[in-house]
Amino acid sequence: MDESAPRHEQTPVSGPATERVSIVSGRWKLVIAGPDIRNGLTGANRTMLYDIRRDPNETQDVAADRREVVRELTTKLIDYRNLQIPNAIAPYDVEVEGFVPPKEWKIETP
Repeated sequence: MDESAPRHEQTPVSGPATERVSIVSGRWKLVIAGPDIRNGLTGANRTMLYDIRRDPNETQDVAADRREVVRELTTKLIDYRNLQIPNAIAPYDVEVEGFVPPKEWKIETP
């Protein structure tokens, strides 16, 4: 094995118990980690909000100070997540058998 080649390790970060999803809106980035959010948040979900203009490295979670932003972006993220099929966030090199994109999905090119 070539030791100078990049290493790719797969860490399970998707699926019903371990997904990590995010949304960016203006200066805010909301990240939700934990169980699938399609039916809403549970006590097992971790919610983090970052002001990416002031904190581009995402080192300071400001969710406790910006609850209204968290509520608004959480609603949008749950709506978006509900458009996705179960286990839609699979590793890139794993094919999802039977995947058919929903009609609402659009890819527009300039």
